[in-house]
Amino acid sequence: MVLLVASLLTLGQSQRLRSRLIADATTSAQTLVETALTPELLELKDVAPVSSGGRYEDLVKVVDRSVLADGTVKAVTIWAADGTVVFADDASLIGDEVRAMRTTVLSVIGDEPRSDVSRGLLRSFVPVELAPGVGVAVELDRSADPIASATDPWRLVALLFAAGAVLSILLFAKTFTPYERRIEGFDEDVLRAAVAGHRRAESARQEAENRRDILAAELDRTRQTLKEAEQRAREAARTADDTPRLREHLSIAADDLKRAEQERDALRDRLVETGRAVEAEAARGREEVAGALAEIERLEAMKASLQDRAAKAEETAAELTKRLAELSARPDVEAELESAHRTLEAAQHDVAATRERWEEAERRNAELEDTVAEMHARLTDLERRPDLSAKLDAATGALDIAREHIRALTARADESDAEASKLRAELERRQGGRARMIEDARTGLGELRAELEQVSAELRNVTVENTALRDEVGSLRRASDAAGQMIAGANTELVQTAELVKTLRTRVEEAETALEHERETRGAILEVERAKAVAALEAEREVAVAAVEAERANLRKMERDQETVRLALDAAIGERDTAARQRDASAAEADAVAQERDDLSADRDALARERDALLAARDALTAERDRAHTDIQVARAEVEARAADLEAARSERDGVGAELETLRSTM
Repeated sequence: MVLLVASLLTLGQSQRLRSRLIADATTSAQTLVETALTPELLELKDVAPVSSGGRYEDLVKVVDRSVLADGTVKAVTIWAADGTVVFADDASLIGDEVRAMRTTVLSVIGDEPRSDVSRGLLRSFVPVELAPGVGVAVELDRSADPIASATDPWRLVALLFAAGAVLSILLFAKTFTPYERRIEGFDEDVLRAAVAGHRRAESARQEAENRRDILAAELDRTRQTLKEAEQRAREAARTADDTPRLREHLSIAADDLKRAEQERDALRDRLVETGRAVEAEAARGREEVAGALAEIERLEAMKASLQDRAAKAEETAAELTKRLAELSARPDVEAELESAHRTLEAAQHDVAATRERWEEAERRNAELEDTVAEMHARLTDLERRPDLSAKLDAATGALDIAREHIRALTARADESDAEASKLRAELERRQGGRARMIEDARTGLGELRAELEQVSAELRNVTVENTALRDEVGSLRRASDAAGQMIAGANTELVQTAELVKTLRTRVEEAETALEHERETRGAILEVERAKAVAALEAEREVAVAAVEAERANLRKMERDQETVRLALDAAIGERDTAARQRDASAAEADAVAQERDDLSADRDALARERDALLAARDALTAERDRAHTDIQVARAEVEARAADLEAARSERDGVGAELETLRSTM
């Protein structure tokens, strides 16, 4: 299970790495097209092929200088929506119409750039809009070797893990096959068949890998032929007479490439069929394990039945003892007792014969124990392997169970013999009883004889089982020899796998070192940015607090001025009251007082308006203070959000470290 999970994780990591590399290639292709080719393409009047003239020369110079100069991009092709080659670094392709490219080009124009891997090339398609509703697709062909070199180790590790998981499942299924199932025909043939199937699968896989290498070499030769043909095509741009011959070479190379791809697909199908055959072998192993479990249940039921019969025999012996004790008090049954005596002698003879059979079974059991001891001595070096140890433990347990069963039956036979001896002595010492009791004794002795016959039959069955067990021990010996050969082969494979794991571990350690360096660099950058952000926010907060304090001082000053105005207003109101009292004293002064009152009223209204203005100013200052508090809260929340982002970055860093640790422990 662990190997299977590791295989899936490794395969998922390979797919994620491949997708990330293709996405990076798409981004770099889009950037290259936008910076180098888009300005030149926007000057085109239409999407007609450009094969000569000044515009063609300009495009060739731009492509050679900005796109093909570093050797990363192998070929440049500009496609129209109908599949026509508008421009290419290979002039012989300009003007060709490839109908198979229409779907690809139409899916790219007006959409996002995309990339795919085909025939060992990484092809990136970037759309360029020349005018509303008119566009072209720029194809950049690069080598896919970097992607293959980055993902192949992961795929190889996944394949090794999967093969190990399949082999472990087969060995696990064989290990837990009970010995009772093998007694009835399930022996090491299943294991041999599974091993043979695994070897056939390994042979097929090796053959497929050889075929793959051959096909890869043929593909390389085909690519070399294509490159040579392209070179000849470039040289033939000045001599049109060689064009048909070069096109013929290109067609032949394309046919060779197509045949190589077909052989590769056929090889992939064979690998799939081989995997299915291995899965079918594993399924058959599981079915045989289920049958063995059912056989174990049947034998357990048989064992319980034998135990019940033994208990019944003991009860019958006890009942006979009781009846004979009753017969000892009856003096009138001498003849019947003589007959019973003869019957007891016959029973003793049967018991003696049974004892001889048990002794023979004991001797055979001793021989089996010697055989098991020999197996223990031969399988000492294999005891650490869980599969063979389980087989040996199962065989030893079966022998112990059979030995205990035989001993129990022997003890019961001895007890029956002792009871018979006691009965005979009792009959010789005392002679008496009735005919009815004698008949009951005869019936009881007949039942005891029947029980003894059943015990004898069971003894014969146990003898047969011991013989089968001896055959099983021989099978185990042969299986141990086969397992020794398998272990030798497995050790060789383990050495090779260890070398591969060592190489992969070195690569993982290098990747971990680079990742740790990058993680430390990012952590330092995040710490610096966090410190800068905190310092800036602290400065802004201090400025905001200073502004709020200044506004508070102004507000307190306005409140003091308002209090002064209120006191002046109260004084004016007092003076108005005094003037009102003096109005009654002098009629001449009434008009003057009334005028003064009007003036004071006007002053009061003016003061009231001034007070309202001051109150409005205070409210405005209060609102501005609240806004300042809100800005401070927003700034604080931003600081906390940046701190949370920093913690998330640290958590991601820890997660990557944990994943690397998990991968290291798995490998």
